[in-house]
Amino acid sequence: MRIKSLYIFFVIFFLLGIRADRGQVPKDLDSELKSQKDKVDARIENLKSQAEEFYKAFDAQDFNKFADMHHPVIYKDGGTRKEFLVMLKQTYDKNRQSFESSITSLGKPSELIELDKQLFGVIPKKLELVSFSKRKYITENSLVGISSDNGKTWKFVDGSEFDNVFPMYAGKLQIPKKKRFTDGKEY
Repeated sequence: MRIKSLYIFFVIFFLLGIRADRGQVPKDLDSELKSQKDKVDARIENLKSQAEEFYKAFDAQDFNKFADMHHPVIYKDGGTRKEFLVMLKQTYDKNRQSFESSITSLGKPSELIELDKQLFGVIPKKLELVSFSKRKYITENSLVGISSDNGKTWKFVDGSEFDNVFPMYAGKLQIPKKKRFTDGKEY
């Protein structure tokens, strides 16, 4: 009888243990997991909203803000911020002379990756340009956000240039290859 009682006790104990493994998480652990998820979500939301702000600055011809939101690594090859601002203005003016409209749309950011105490996130982007002759040009590329303050603020680098300006991280992020289309045909 005693062996049978011990056997039943162990079976019940075992079943209770299995039940605990199937979703009954202590309340303090559950709230900690929710807090961590909210923190990650906030960092991704910051990345996306600041990337949108980045392109709005360009469209509004606020080249100082647009330059400030670039990662400073873009100046490493001897260029200066002033030269970068001149190049931005020239690019904007050229596009306005050649294209009737331009639309930049952003996709969903990737999962964040931490490398050397910095966060990196890749955002798919699509630039659509329509010329005055009604030809349509589309570039599918990405924007890489870099944060050194755990996702509160982000600086940006064009995805196609990432491996050149961050050679120490080359190949560590999944950056889609740049694609270009003219009137629907890839080139």
